[in-house]
Amino acid sequence: VSAYPWSFATGQAVLPRLSATPVADYANAFQLPDDFLRALSAGSGPRGSGVAYRIAEDRLHADEDSVTLTYIFRPADETLPPFFQSALIARLAAEFVIPLTENTSRAQLLFELSEREFRAARLIDSQQDLPPAISDFPLITARG
Repeated sequence: VSAYPWSFATGQAVLPRLSATPVADYANAFQLPDDFLRALSAGSGPRGSGVAYRIAEDRLHADEDSVTLTYIFRPADETLPPFFQSALIARLAAEFVIPLTENTSRAQLLFELSEREFRAARLIDSQQDLPPAISDFPLITARG
């Protein structure tokens, strides 16, 4: 799930600030959510991006006083959408076919099928949101 930013597994949270400060480089430490898998971006105030940060152990380090994290979380099995379930079933079939049948040609066919299923699932998932706009690009800024 964490290899791709699936919309059904992406969330945002305002992180609680910890009293202990990082040893170096950043002023504040924040506790990551329990279901955290991977960070996508961090922001401050009403923005979900734009803050420089580092993740160390189970904490996020940043210079801001408040951090909003956009992240990938571990979704519950019952919340997985049908398009992802189909792709997951195809991948599991490909993984289990060699131990069960010892047929490598069938495994190759199932891996190709699972790759097509995941491509289709990513396409469906990507159509559920607007593409991100370029918010800061030096060449556009330089043109005035």
